[in-house]
Amino acid sequence: AAQAQGLIYDDGSHRQVLGGLGTLAVDPGSQVVRLRRIVAHPDRTDAAEGEEFAVEPGSERELPAGRYLADNGAGATRALRIERGGRCVLALPAPSALPKGVRYIPAGMARVDGRATSNPVGHFGMLEREVSCAEWLEFVNALPNRRLIADAYRDGQWILVPRESVSADLPVLWRQNGVPGKLGTFVLETRDGTAIDPRLPVSSISHDDAVAYARWRAERDQLPWRLPTRLEWTMAAQGGDGRTYPWGDRGDPGLCCSFVGAAKFSGILPPGGSFPSDRSVQGVFDLAGSLSEYVEVSAPDATLATIMGGNRADRQFERFATWARRESVRKQAYVICGVRLALTIH
Repeated sequence: AAQAQGLIYDDGSHRQVLGGLGTLAVDPGSQVVRLRRIVAHPDRTDAAEGEEFAVEPGSERELPAGRYLADNGAGATRALRIERGGRCVLALPAPSALPKGVRYIPAGMARVDGRATSNPVGHFGMLEREVSCAEWLEFVNALPNRRLIADAYRDGQWILVPRESVSADLPVLWRQNGVPGKLGTFVLETRDGTAIDPRLPVSSISHDDAVAYARWRAERDQLPWRLPTRLEWTMAAQGGDGRTYPWGDRGDPGLCCSFVGAAKFSGILPPGGSFPSDRSVQGVFDLAGSLSEYVEVSAPDATLATIMGGNRADRQFERFATWARRESVRKQAYVICGVRLALTIH
């Protein structure tokens, strides 16, 4: 009698929980989705392997609980997690065309601060690498920005140029042709004349510098460039399944440009993308290590800004987590901080 009563009230979820199963539902507006199971590898990274199978738009399929890599064959990829007795709705439409070097981040749920709860995030684009010294050089050498730099110097402070201090009493880190306070151009050399690799990610900039760069780049390219929000940055690092690190759920500072991993390179930083293991599901590099990155502030008048991810000086595992964050003073330049742009997609 008890068994019969249980069957009356069982909606199927008990069977799924006991059987280690969950349900994947593909949104009718998606493409045909092809999936493979994500498994843990001995090198502490996670990767998709095994037989591929397809799920049609508007249909559902019962699957063993676990993580899967989904691809619609039209430029959209994301990871997902099927919980025991749970139901995951997957929307993976074909993205619009994106500029070179931009990765499409599909909409999904971002796991914040390591908690079980997640927050919804819409789709967007993100640069696959941090902004380089070569790209920043174009920015500071644009005539309107040279005027801003010269005006700020005459007021006793440095802006926009990589530096140790906001005070104009200290020289900037990049060599300038001509006299400070004039409209001389900057070159990729240190003060002692040592060449700076143009491929290196730019650092020693402030949050306000990063915002100014995004605005300049948006105007130059006529594209909606901006800083990512904290949730967007987290979503890009997690790839859709709430993973702890861009490469999977197990920590290893040697897999990214950390205090440990960077020891194999000479100089302060290697070029962006030098750690293939520090690559997200969608192909974004260096979200765990290299430089901590500025994200959008919640209030325009805030004095503090949030920086996400670990950097070359970090060694604690938790610093490289996909939700790792700390605070910075908006106008202060930090040698550990860089910038990566997001792109609004309508």
